Amino acid sequence: MDLQDGVRTNDFQRLPKELAGLNRVRAETDPGTHWAELEFMAPDQSAKMLLRIFLVRTPDGTYLPVTSQDDEYAEASYDSAVDNLAQRSDELLERGVSTPDRSWRCVEALQVQSGVDQQICHGQAFGRVVEMQRLSAHEPDVQARNAAVDDVLTDLSAGLDALA
Repeated sequence: MDLQDGVRTNDFQRLPKELAGLNRVRAETDPGTHWAELEFMAPDQSAKMLLRIFLVRTPDGTYLPVTSQDDEYAEASYDSAVDNLAQRSDELLERGVSTPDRSWRCVEALQVQSGVDQQICHGQAFGRVVEMQRLSAHEPDVQARNAAVDDVLTDLSAGLDALA
């Protein structure tokens, strides 16, 4: 079960150590639960990113691969992220992002904490949900915020493609 589309959970440790100017500070994988978590930080600590890659777990405890973002369990995971942000912000902004070989669904909450913006994007790779959570100093310029997220997702997509 851990081998999906030629990639195992531990293979995600091979993702780049730098994504769009953010340096990896931690990487953990657990093949038993099909979970990988990588943390990245900007050198000046103005932005932090948490990357989670996992097989979905059904209510009965079964792990299943996802085949697209429209998969019911992938949608449920995204909806849960949106609900989580909605509890901390009155204004959520959703958008789709396309990178080579991959599409992402993103939701953003501005100033979820004093002066901090949060973006969460979901995609799919190797039968797994790929969730990127980014925290950064508040950026009032929408284009600059979007560009920062797009750069991370572009680098991440390239890194995922290199695992195949």
